[in-house]
Amino acid sequence: MNDTNEIRQRNLERLKRMRDEGILTADEFQRERTEVFRLNPVIQAEVAPVQEATIDQSEANDTTEDYIYGTAHEEPNQSEYGPARSVGEWFWVVPLATLSILLVATGYIYLSKARVHTGLYEVTARTLNCRAEPTSSSSIVTQFTQGQEISVIDKQNDWLNVNADIECWVSSKFAQKKETKSNNNDTENAPPVNNLSFATSDAVIGVNPAYLEQKLGVPREKSKGSSVFEVGGCTINYRYDDNGVTGFYLDITRSCQPTIRGRKVSPNTTFGSLLAMEKWGKYLASCLYSCGNAADPVIDLSYPGSRSTGFISISYSTDYDQSSVAMGVWEQSLRRSLGLGEFDTPEDTEAFSCVQNPPANVRKLLPRMTVKSVWVTNDDGPSC
Repeated sequence: MNDTNEIRQRNLERLKRMRDEGILTADEFQRERTEVFRLNPVIQAEVAPVQEATIDQSEANDTTEDYIYGTAHEEPNQSEYGPARSVGEWFWVVPLATLSILLVATGYIYLSKARVHTGLYEVTARTLNCRAEPTSSSSIVTQFTQGQEISVIDKQNDWLNVNADIECWVSSKFAQKKETKSNNNDTENAPPVNNLSFATSDAVIGVNPAYLEQKLGVPREKSKGSSVFEVGGCTINYRYDDNGVTGFYLDITRSCQPTIRGRKVSPNTTFGSLLAMEKWGKYLASCLYSCGNAADPVIDLSYPGSRSTGFISISYSTDYDQSSVAMGVWEQSLRRSLGLGEFDTPEDTEAFSCVQNPPANVRKLLPRMTVKSVWVTNDDGPSC
């Protein structure tokens, strides 16, 4: 055993000289020293090092033995754990590991937030402005009404980016995220997503009814010359002949707010707001006298078809409750122009059907009336 100790001692001294002369670094010296003990397991059990202080340049010429050997401690099993790392090595490992964890966590948080803020929202304000930029001073692009669903694709501070026909921004204070439940059993039978824009566009006029079903799914009702589809919260009634779809109509409700020629139509849309954007619309009363029971008489704001629109016309209708007073005033004005008394029976009632050009006192009542239904047809105006 003494011979073995002498060999080991000579090897240690050789390693110390190489370290002192700069041939070995402190880390290399430590690894070589460990190897000496590994090759002498019997001595390793008898000899234990006292922790060596960190070596700097001022200790390079120190010839004093760095280790005191005794029997009180056991050298760690380097074959199991590998060579010990220096303080310098650990100095870089810990920050790099921490940085990696932070980068991964940041990416996960960002993606999680993106998922949290996108999806369908429900408007909680009575009327919600959607602006061109995420600032309250930006111009208003369109408006949404209470209960309307909007599709959000991004969030920036307190603003939600809405994916409407034109992208715009609404305040997150007035929209609440909807909880969505998926049902895999309905996937195969579900119609194509987000077809409301197509279903209420001019492009649907003239298409083959079979193509319509391919785009919108199975109709709720179908008969000769007509079909009814449920699309995006709207119930849309289509009319067609042998040449294709001739027109459609739908009621405007909280759940059905289509975009007609780039303009969102909601229960709050008025005749006045439509005329403010397109002044060439014409008022038309379906019937002012002897109307029968086929349908309630109403007042329409009509935009007749022209070459620029492909001869496709649009008619926005109000309901009887809103228009009854105005129609009564309009009827009396027409009677006076025809030389009839208030209760006289006209010989020709045709003059009281499809009446245009309301008098000034009636025209004042019409702008605040709201739209209740929309007709889109391929003729030059609504038929009475």
